[in-house]
Amino acid sequence: MLLFAQFGRVLPGPLQVGLLRALVTRLARAERPYLRQELVVVCARLLHEDLHGATSALASIEVQGSPPRNGLELLLSAWLTCAPDIRAKRARNVTLSAMCRLHEQCFKESPLRNCRVNEAALPDQLLRVLITGLEFENDRCKRLREAEAEALKSEDEDDDPDDEPGPEKGGKFLSDFLDLEDLEDSDGSDAGGDTFQMLDKLEQMLRRGLNPTCATLTSAISACGKGHEWESAISLLAQMPTLRLQPNVYSFSAAISSCEKGGQWQRAVALLAEMPERKIEANVYSFSSTLSALAQSTERQRALNLLEEMPARGIEPVIVSINAALDACGKDGCWQEAMALLQGAERDSLQPAVVSYSAAINACGKSSEWVLALGLFSDMQTLAITPNTISYSAAISACEKEWQRALALWETLKYSPHAEVDIVGYSAVISACAKGSEWSLALQFLDEMRRGHLYPNVICYNAAASACGNAQMWAQALQVLAAMTWFRVLPSIRSYNTVISACDADRWELATGLFAQMQDEILQPDVVTYNSIIGVFERADHQWTHAAALLEEMAARDVEPSTATFNTAMNAHFRDGNNVESVFALLRSMRARKLRPDVISFNTAIGVCEAGGHWQQAFQLLEDMRHLDVAADLVSYNCLFNVCYASGQWERVLEVVQDMVAHGIDGFTECRYDHLTQAGSSLDCFKHAVLISLLTSFTKEPGRFTYIDTHAGRGVYDLTMDGALQDSTFEHGIKLLDRAPNMCFTLTQYLAQLRSYNGVEGGGHLRHYLGSPALATRWLRPGDQAVCFELASTMYEDLALFFKSGIGSGSVKLIAENSYWWLLHHMEEDLQGNGLILMDPPYEPYNEYTAWNLFLLRHLHEFSRFCVAVWYPCFTSDQMQSLYTQLFQLDVGDLLVVEFQLLKPSAASLTKSVVVILRPPEGMDATLKPLLAELGRLLQGPGTSASSSVFWLSEWREESK
Repeated sequence: MLLFAQFGRVLPGPLQVGLLRALVTRLARAERPYLRQELVVVCARLLHEDLHGATSALASIEVQGSPPRNGLELLLSAWLTCAPDIRAKRARNVTLSAMCRLHEQCFKESPLRNCRVNEAALPDQLLRVLITGLEFENDRCKRLREAEAEALKSEDEDDDPDDEPGPEKGGKFLSDFLDLEDLEDSDGSDAGGDTFQMLDKLEQMLRRGLNPTCATLTSAISACGKGHEWESAISLLAQMPTLRLQPNVYSFSAAISSCEKGGQWQRAVALLAEMPERKIEANVYSFSSTLSALAQSTERQRALNLLEEMPARGIEPVIVSINAALDACGKDGCWQEAMALLQGAERDSLQPAVVSYSAAINACGKSSEWVLALGLFSDMQTLAITPNTISYSAAISACEKEWQRALALWETLKYSPHAEVDIVGYSAVISACAKGSEWSLALQFLDEMRRGHLYPNVICYNAAASACGNAQMWAQALQVLAAMTWFRVLPSIRSYNTVISACDADRWELATGLFAQMQDEILQPDVVTYNSIIGVFERADHQWTHAAALLEEMAARDVEPSTATFNTAMNAHFRDGNNVESVFALLRSMRARKLRPDVISFNTAIGVCEAGGHWQQAFQLLEDMRHLDVAADLVSYNCLFNVCYASGQWERVLEVVQDMVAHGIDGFTECRYDHLTQAGSSLDCFKHAVLISLLTSFTKEPGRFTYIDTHAGRGVYDLTMDGALQDSTFEHGIKLLDRAPNMCFTLTQYLAQLRSYNGVEGGGHLRHYLGSPALATRWLRPGDQAVCFELASTMYEDLALFFKSGIGSGSVKLIAENSYWWLLHHMEEDLQGNGLILMDPPYEPYNEYTAWNLFLLRHLHEFSRFCVAVWYPCFTSDQMQSLYTQLFQLDVGDLLVVEFQLLKPSAASLTKSVVVILRPPEGMDATLKPLLAELGRLLQGPGTSASSSVFWLSEWREESK
């Protein structure tokens, strides 16, 4: 037992378990009380030094008996029985301290909290034994006070039972011979000594009639701090006046330091505030200790205020004070304050140390300011400040979203002579792998730890499981959980939550099994657990009943659901096609629980309305969002678009767009559509024939004009590229025109420009096809202007490269922005005079872009000097009729409608198209009718036929009545 007590924590895991098994087995057979005490004390020593590992090992040992128990239950039963009778000074010290740690751990780990020993809950049992131990210590203090009144002779026997003989004749307990260390590893100095040893010395002084000095009591207070006995420290400080001693700044500072070491920041602050009342001037040590106490909590602002107070009280902060404030900022992730403190220290000629920079790096990392964190890390080397293990770990944690940089830092740490790899560093780099979904690397690091005899803790395992889960590698995440059990690391709630979240839709039964298993291990599911498993049912088909049942189970278990819980449950209902009422009931339940629905909650409900065509409820939800100050996003508005279209509510569609514009919601993104697949197709020829007719009419007018292309594309298209050859739609368009012997003037000019660009004026193969902006600039005159918009970055680059060649006349302005948004906000101030606008939108998604087309057309109606041509491909006749209905309801005046249709073209080619013209040049209808008739004749081939029509929208309205 002596060897185990001294060297147990450095032995390999399997050997530790073997020795523990031997100890617990002996404890089960021990009958003599003193031997049972010895075994309990030695095990308590191990629990004190390695609480989690020893607890897990003991729980894994099965002890034969009636009833059968595991090693932890047996030890706790014996411990709780004999603990009140342990009187040896050091043995009592270690035993009670271990009990305190175990009692604290009960409230962090459900298995311990729910453990029952001797038919009673473990926390309650531990509390009763601790109270007994404290009563014993109170009796000792009482004897100290009695000694003031009665001086005993030096040869009097000590009444303290620490030296009482054991049950054997004159024998001593084995624990008296063990070298039980202080509760906290010392720095090698004997100053202050062991807490109880110092109190014993003080007691002996009083019994001998010797009055302690202020310095003696201050040393005793300081010793209490080293033993984490902050209550005793405060008690000694309070008793000083009764001993006719006046506390001084050192006494108070020692008491504040004791509170700091005991994590009692409120008492530390109270003692500092008490000093002026006692006419005692605080010194820098008093403030620094208080700052350190605040740094251990989340009281960052109090720490900063206290630091500012120091100069006002005539005390200049030292670097230790700054470090404590930096530590507080680091824990709270306040990088601005941390950087200001660091810069202020350098400005005040205080030399920041490695601790200073490590805390600042930690603050930057917690705020995701990894660039600043790496900058500070680099500054350390520039200033000859050698980074230590903490510095490296903080920098690696800061780069958790930049896993490659984290790995680079890790490699530097491994070969640094001034820092060593530890569990904190491994957990940081594994967490970085988790953020990057680099599950393979995370598992490699776990294996590397074990091979290096640095055993992963639950944090490392959880990070590795998270890496697997983020990469949707559910099987590997499950293996990590199994490895925890194999290596006797007790899984936490987070362990199970992570693995459950990793389960995909087809593994909902596995997730259910894990959910049951964690409860078998006395782990109580929390809200994250329920969110995770409900999320699995959400992804699975037809499993919404399980999600609903889990939501009810949460209420039965008093687990408060979060907004995310309801969002996931609502989406599960939505995916399974449940009616709108079931989702609305969940939304009402949220409100009843005082939970604030977020944009995801409302989007799910609006999506249900979209599926059922309930447009009134959808708009009511939009009003509810405004009432609750929940900002609608693009998903919200797109759902409203669709429900309005499905219900035929055209006017409400424009209200939706107006609301988007009013709230600054730009609904356009880079379109995935590349016009290369339709370049030179029959409908492309139709669109460009109409465009050339409009441009010819504008160039006949004497004034300058501006041509605006809302979706310019690449400018020019190579018909030999794979995208064009894939469907070869140009074979049924421009290639047929190129082979035609005779055609009208407009089409001849059209072909002439294409041949000129390709350098085949005398005849030859057309390799390149000019898009709308490239053709338009060939009709512009000097002084005319073209404004071309292209939002897609790759297409914009090609467009800019094309216009660098100086093709065409007039000036060209390229804008890489959403053309619709720009025209809505800058049209009046940036564009003057006459103009032609070609609205050439991408045709996917249909409903959203149709809504924006209608809204922009209504807006452009206010600019009377601009002609607007809207080209729109349509797939069906119903879409055309729907478009005309919406156009008529815009009330922007009569519109010229130009239709073109090619029946039975290539399977991939668009078949129907329409150009709607607002304020066309005079006589344009008469110009386009023969032009389109000839275009249709030229594009007709075997098995295909073309048709076209030109009419005013008012004529269509009359005919459709």
